[in-house]
Amino acid sequence: LIQGFDSKGKRILIPIQYLNAHSLTLASSGAGKTTKAYFHVLQIAHHIKGLWLFDCAKREWQKIERLLARVGVDLIVLPARSMKINPLQVPLGVDPLDWIPRISDTLVMVMELPPRASKLLQSVLYKLFRKMGVVGMDTPHTLYPTLYDVLHAVKQDKAANPQARHALLDSLDSLLASLGPDVLAYRRGWPIHELAKLPINYVLGGIADVALDLILNTLLIAEFSSRVA
Repeated sequence: LIQGFDSKGKRILIPIQYLNAHSLTLASSGAGKTTKAYFHVLQIAHHIKGLWLFDCAKREWQKIERLLARVGVDLIVLPARSMKINPLQVPLGVDPLDWIPRISDTLVMVMELPPRASKLLQSVLYKLFRKMGVVGMDTPHTLYPTLYDVLHAVKQDKAANPQARHALLDSLDSLLASLGPDVLAYRRGWPIHELAKLPINYVLGGIADVALDLILNTLLIAEFSSRVA
């Protein structure tokens, strides 16, 4: 992988396997972070089976779609409101009982829920997973509860702590409204491990921060959990 050039014009090279580790680019506006990202993506795209690019504000990645096509990578452009995902869907290979606390913690972080609301959310998830027969089943074709089911269950739970209940209802209402009626309505959405095999530009600009955080965290945590499992 070409990193750049030294003061004598010689290429600075690293093995592409170094990208198995994390990297972070920090610089002020206009310093060249995006250009550096283009430079790296164009070099590695044809070496890997899947490629995820995220446009969280501007449409930066559309500028290299044509260049990626030259190296045989047909980048799929996927707007946030065209997605069909279910954050409660258990990733491939993951035990449902392990996924419940993990996705519960993710939702608590994304929606910035207070401690009591987080306990209520996890309790509701356990009940819904048992009600739908998800717990104890080992099949990729199981239907899962959705966040709409969670909303309905919390509304019906009159015995729950009032403050926790209202905090969870307000946050869920806001989240679901921000993405529209379709994105999170599927009991079985697109399997994350299948999306991981594709070159996709996720266009997340124009949606609320809470929805953007949910999509990012669902994709990354689900795929990471699946690979670890």
